[in-house]
Amino acid sequence: MKKLKICYIGWANSIHVERWVKWFADRGHEVHLITDAIKEIEGVFQYDIKTNSTYRSRLERYIDLQFNINNKHLKRIGEIFRLRKLIKKIKPVILHSFSLWYPGYLGVYSGFHPYVITVLDGDVLWVKDNTNLFTKLRTKYALTHSDYVVGESEHLISAAVKTGVRKERAAVNKIGVDKKYFYFKENKEEAKKLLGLEGCKVVLSPRSISPFYNIDLVLNTVKEVSKNVKNVKYVFLGHHVDEKYFNELKDKAMKNGVDRYCSFIGKVDYITVAKYHQASDVFISLSPKDSGPMALQEAMACGAVPVISDLPSVKELIQDGFNGLLVNPNNGDQIVMSVIKLLDDDEMRNNYVQKNRKIAQEMCDQEKEMNKMESMYYQVIEDKKG
Repeated sequence: MKKLKICYIGWANSIHVERWVKWFADRGHEVHLITDAIKEIEGVFQYDIKTNSTYRSRLERYIDLQFNINNKHLKRIGEIFRLRKLIKKIKPVILHSFSLWYPGYLGVYSGFHPYVITVLDGDVLWVKDNTNLFTKLRTKYALTHSDYVVGESEHLISAAVKTGVRKERAAVNKIGVDKKYFYFKENKEEAKKLLGLEGCKVVLSPRSISPFYNIDLVLNTVKEVSKNVKNVKYVFLGHHVDEKYFNELKDKAMKNGVDRYCSFIGKVDYITVAKYHQASDVFISLSPKDSGPMALQEAMACGAVPVISDLPSVKELIQDGFNGLLVNPNNGDQIVMSVIKLLDDDEMRNNYVQKNRKIAQEMCDQEKEMNKMESMYYQVIEDKKG
């Protein structure tokens, strides 16, 4: 089939966006990414939507509506005009926004079609406390005027449909697990040895280290679990780290006398995350909200059994007592007992591992998901021609 010229709008510094756009570039498509955070991605043309920091004459800047102004709203207006100019220059056959948070929402004002949106939980499942009426109306307008909407879970897509998206124009399309890095290692002890965790029962917390993900609640379980499980080691890492919060966690661990049971790794790259998943016995996530956590899918593929918040999107992959344990993130006793149960019962844990590997293969495979997305692009483009 003819290769496509695709223009994306989103965060180049997000590992999820990076993987998505690079897959299509590697596939042979011409991929362009308009972003507010340039990061080198092989094979992808990038454009910074923000004011150009290099010297340009006043006339050159004014032509591109780049003014030395501090007003946020005026800046956004300038960025919308620059976006439209860039799209006109690129001449894509399809436009795709990652999320309706900045800069993704700028695509709403492009007037370009076909237009595809990847929704996140913050777009439709929950909103920030300071979200104003205009933002809510903009989100509704974007979703109802898009040509197709995709998201990580049925729960997320259902919320998008309730917002006004036509049901036939919305579907689950995961990013999926990259099996090149995230796969099960039969010899888990060997994986542990490579990371200095030999002989340990490893509990992995791989979500971004910020208050939103309740990492402090994970830390609160260490004391009781360490009393009941020999050689337990909690590992804390993430793609993004709130340094102030991270330092507070380390101080708290020392104060509570559990620092010897903790390994505070901090920010790591994508490949290193995979290595820790492969070395872990239990994956723990106590997030209060989720739209279909990528970390859960990666844990399942690598054989780390989940103790995870009981949320609708999570239950699309995990059944309590069948292939993982669902918990109330505010019930410390329940969480402690769940972790101990999995670490103590090798037979149960291994049973869950085998089930999860199969589910990840069938429902969370990157190649399958991206091929599905590629087919959708062709279909949407054909429909617009008609």
